[in-house]
Amino acid sequence: MVPETRDDGREVERALHDRLLAGDPLATVDLFLHFAVALQRRLAAKYPTTDLDLVEQAVSDALLDYFRRPERYDAGKRSLRGYLAMAAERDLLNLRDQHRRRYGRLQPVDPVELDARARKEWEEGDDIGDRMADEEAAAALRAEAMAVARTDEERIVQELRLEGERSTAAYAAALGWGDVPPAEQRRRLYLIKDRLDQRWRRGRERRG
Repeated sequence: MVPETRDDGREVERALHDRLLAGDPLATVDLFLHFAVALQRRLAAKYPTTDLDLVEQAVSDALLDYFRRPERYDAGKRSLRGYLAMAAERDLLNLRDQHRRRYGRLQPVDPVELDARARKEWEEGDDIGDRMADEEAAAALRAEAMAVARTDEERIVQELRLEGERSTAAYAAALGWGDVPPAEQRRRLYLIKDRLDQRWRRGRERRG
């Protein structure tokens, strides 16, 4: 098998871009499958301490923005891969800033784990008031995140996301997609996560 050269890769990207401009209804799916995983790996390698959910969201946001306004891409300035990588990195940096401002270090906690931790800290003489308040805020955020899920499928996905699951195979197993090809699993999961993220953002914007 002859390896793909950089010029070959750019020809493929140019053809995909032209299909999007022409209104091909399947172009967005093919573009997502062509770029999403590679962009996620690139960002995850550059920002190894960043939550992979934020990386996935940044890539999704960058691709969706490109799908809505493909005419903004100028092939004379850089490759489509480079353009999308730059957009995804910009979105990731913005998301990290927003995440720090809104949530700090809050993480959903199991009530049994919380009770055991509180007892241990009380026995050790620590002041747990602030910690308990933080845990209550985390529980409220979890409930808010689950509220945007409207179907059983969406609820399964959101539960797994809140548990920190990152493997597409784990989502596919929970959703009963065992017979679905991996590429189609990724596409379906991307669409569900995008719906959930869009509702989450709209809800937070309405609440100010």
